[in-house]
Amino acid sequence: MPASTLSDRALIVVTGSERVSFLNGLLTNNLGPVESGAAVYACLLTPQGKYLFDFFIRAEGDRLLLEVDAARRADCLRRLSLYKLRADVTLAAEDGYKVLVGFDGPVPEGGIAFADPRHPNLGWRCWWPVSEPPPPAEDAEAYHRHRIGLGVPDGSRDLEPDRSILLEFNLDSFNAIDFAKGCYIGQELTARTKYRAVLKRKAQPVRLTGPVPPPGTPILAGEKEAGELRFAVPGLGLALIRLDADPAAGLTADGTAVTLMA
Repeated sequence: MPASTLSDRALIVVTGSERVSFLNGLLTNNLGPVESGAAVYACLLTPQGKYLFDFFIRAEGDRLLLEVDAARRADCLRRLSLYKLRADVTLAAEDGYKVLVGFDGPVPEGGIAFADPRHPNLGWRCWWPVSEPPPPAEDAEAYHRHRIGLGVPDGSRDLEPDRSILLEFNLDSFNAIDFAKGCYIGQELTARTKYRAVLKRKAQPVRLTGPVPPPGTPILAGEKEAGELRFAVPGLGLALIRLDADPAAGLTADGTAVTLMA
């Protein structure tokens, strides 16, 4: 399959001598591996431990490139700047690249390419220079079908800023959190959620039979609320399902049949 272009993702560039330590004190994952060329996936949380932004992070020379939601990039820059204080760090939008993804074809030659760090079967990402002729690409539905089938959420498509809890979306299993690192924003709630097992819902891939309901549509088990649908494509979606829900009662979302994928 050709590459897919994710037009809803964009980059931020971070420079300065304290760029790694600055981000390492804010984000959920350990950024040490970026200094040896690895890509890291991490999130920025509220002080109450709720999701704000997710990032793919990689070093490029003496700067860090961060991939974020394009529509929320300006807000992300503003929030990161609030924590800069006197650190030797400069933050700016980087418009020199577009984001490509793929999972069953060759990685394009050129650009900044790396294996998606969330799941070994998810494929690759490539930050392609906008100044270069792009490789053949198609719309992103096939990519979203692939990652939903693996149960992998995709930033603000699935998680709700200021509301979602990372462990509800299994991001501890998708290499977004380092529970052994030092403090970061929202660490206390994240650790408590893991070690006290207080979750009431978990994200799961589901099959849809019928029209695709919008994100946030309640999922019912008979007449009882069992969860809610997040992002979906025809026939497939990611849903937050209550752990005490009874799938045998027959799950529906606005009249569309919902079936949990094993």
